[in-house]
Amino acid sequence: MSGVENNKDNKKQKSLTKHGSLMPNVSKPARSPRFKLKKKPSLVRNIEPVDTQRSDLQCSMDASEVDTKEEKTLSVRRSNTSIAVKVTPPEAPPTHFLPVTIEGVWSDFLNQIVVSRNMVITKVGLSLMDRFMPGDQISSINGLPLWSRDNLTELVNSFKKKVVMTMIVIRVWNMSCLTRDQIEKLVTPREEHLHYFSVRVYGHTRHELEWKLVFTKNRVLVQHIHADTPISSVLLIGDQILGINDNFFTVKTRKNAKSQALDELKKSINQKGFAEFEAFF
Repeated sequence: MSGVENNKDNKKQKSLTKHGSLMPNVSKPARSPRFKLKKKPSLVRNIEPVDTQRSDLQCSMDASEVDTKEEKTLSVRRSNTSIAVKVTPPEAPPTHFLPVTIEGVWSDFLNQIVVSRNMVITKVGLSLMDRFMPGDQISSINGLPLWSRDNLTELVNSFKKKVVMTMIVIRVWNMSCLTRDQIEKLVTPREEHLHYFSVRVYGHTRHELEWKLVFTKNRVLVQHIHADTPISSVLLIGDQILGINDNFFTVKTRKNAKSQALDELKKSINQKGFAEFEAFF
């Protein structure tokens, strides 16, 4: 037998031995069922705390996220309540006067109204105080222009008693007459020669810095006003404040009228962005 054949036989025996055909049949001892069910305590102890820690960490993270969201929500709600309302004030016309149309049946118009040579009303009777105010300049009646008091008298007398008159007057742009209900609420004696009016102020005003109210002789008077302030375009020095936002000062509250006016002014501007003065001069 040659050397090459011997090498082939040796390789064949090695491959048979490797696959177990020539290996002795030796049986391994079987493990008991008790040993199979037994687990290593070290593995169990190492795994369970990690899972527990992860779950606890996740719960704490979720709770912190919820608390953070609640804090953000509460902070937003609180900030909304502290925001004051801001309203852009209307712009004044170049002349600071506007035409106002007034309609009605006034059989005693000439007896309730006193007009100057320039057709400016100087006195208004109580029955027409909710329609006209001193300072109104009569421009026309029923489309017919007026130039003098005589012209006004002739035109009004030519109308029948029940004819509806449409009158156009030129009035300060931001003033309006008191309503009939407001006139009835007036505590002070209603005098026909006084100029009762209602006017709005926009934006916050700093009392004692931009303007000043004083209480003297049972009256709340405007004593001081700085220029270029919200008050400077609506009130004048010497104006007497009767009420704010239809809340008129009564006899019982006259002693606290000044503080009541300032509190009502601040409250109204925070809630609405403006306040409405009822006053006269």
